[in-house]
Amino acid sequence: MWKVNWRSIRDEWDKYFYTAYLILTTLAYGIIFSLFSNIMTDMRLIFKTSLTMMTLYQTLETVGYILGTFVGLTYRYLNRQLVVAVCFVILTVVNSVLPMVPNLPVLYVCAVASGFCSSVIMCSYTVWTMEMWGSRSAPVLYLEDFSYGIGSTIVSAVLKPFVVGDVEAGREAVTTTLAPLVGYGLNNTIDRALVSGGSLPMNDDYDRRALLTQPFIIIGVCVIPG
Repeated sequence: MWKVNWRSIRDEWDKYFYTAYLILTTLAYGIIFSLFSNIMTDMRLIFKTSLTMMTLYQTLETVGYILGTFVGLTYRYLNRQLVVAVCFVILTVVNSVLPMVPNLPVLYVCAVASGFCSSVIMCSYTVWTMEMWGSRSAPVLYLEDFSYGIGSTIVSAVLKPFVVGDVEAGREAVTTTLAPLVGYGLNNTIDRALVSGGSLPMNDDYDRRALLTQPFIIIGVCVIPG
């Protein structure tokens, strides 16, 4: 008599469920891990430092990423899912508070922690996917990478209204070259200032911490349940 193998069906559904979970959390990871690259210029102006000092963030993040790869050696002693969950929480918190960090040393600590946790998460996800799908894991890994790309694109669109940038960059070129073209929609803020005879906006006119804090906290609260 034909018999349904419910155990096999359940295992198959579990595999699809966990795969969907990995893809969704990779999207969340893409959102979180891409936060700093969108606000680097604003962070430089918040700390009133050079671009060289700010790019050290990414260098230290890479150092943390390299260190995180060695965590895989501890999985015979530690629960992998628990380690990944803890690292995801740390990664989310560390990146969500970036606009609120008080100084560069704390920012650099956040960079190492972010890179370390990112490495643990992505290495574990790759191994987990290959364990579940074996020789058929390549398309799933592509989907996870695609999901990461979507997340990094989403966060750029979400943060755009809150990122000021360097409003003084190219000021001389604007006032000398574009002044005769005022009113043609080249830059509304600069157009209004030139037409009214007012002063052009300065970097110190903006409270970048206040502008960035709210969206970062909201993003963190939305992502951390993953």
